[in-house]
Amino acid sequence: MGEVDRRSAQPVRLALSEVAGRDVDGAWWPQTNRVAGELPHLMLALASRVGAVEGIGVNWTNTSAFPNFNAAEFPAHPGTPASIDLHLMVITGSIRTITLLLIPFRTSVRLATLVLREAVALPIPMDLLDTRAHLAARRIVQSAQTQAADGRAKTS
Repeated sequence: MGEVDRRSAQPVRLALSEVAGRDVDGAWWPQTNRVAGELPHLMLALASRVGAVEGIGVNWTNTSAFPNFNAAEFPAHPGTPASIDLHLMVITGSIRTITLLLIPFRTSVRLATLVLREAVALPIPMDLLDTRAHLAARRIVQSAQTQAADGRAKTS
């Protein structure tokens, strides 16, 4: 992997669980739709947690559109699985293998922040608890966990 200039890099918007072996270990919210261009920065951010990266798998093709988390396809109905496939990455490192949910770059700040927190079971601020955005974030993460557990997240 080429070298990354840390001074020019935007912050990596990532939440990663301390607990290993979950169906979804965290979430990544890229800055743009050019995921491949941001991958070196993600790998640097993950290095201490996963070790040397030995493989990266994804469950989408280069022509797959990002799902729209802001859309009505994620209404706040907990327990109801999403009808669309989410983008998941499996990163195999020398220390640990993780599965990350990709949050589409155009997701609203409020919703993306809640998805990041839900993905790693961080507390939700009281003023956002049980809001429509929080319930949608919970549903998105539950759907990702279901897809990862039942094999729809098998990567190639």
